[in-house]
Amino acid sequence: MTVCFRGIEGAAVVLTLSQRGVYCSAGSACTSDGQVESAVLSAMSVPLHFIHGAVRFSLSTNTTEQEIDHAIREIVRAVAHVRRVQT
Repeated sequence: MTVCFRGIEGAAVVLTLSQRGVYCSAGSACTSDGQVESAVLSAMSVPLHFIHGAVRFSLSTNTTEQEIDHAIREIVRAVAHVRRVQT
């Protein structure tokens, strides 16, 4: 699942979350080959200021509801933190 945060860098969110025990990736899977932006998100007409804030999360059948709740809380905190330091 990809979530795009307007006006902030996804890499900063990823770094902040990794320090809080939530692991994810910046951008989309199709940017892993060194592309600057996601061709898929661009084709979907996602504005560039959202594409740069793209963060990809993966779930499995073993992911618990408690882990998801924890991740949501930390995502909210991480995005707020990045917004404060990037402005």
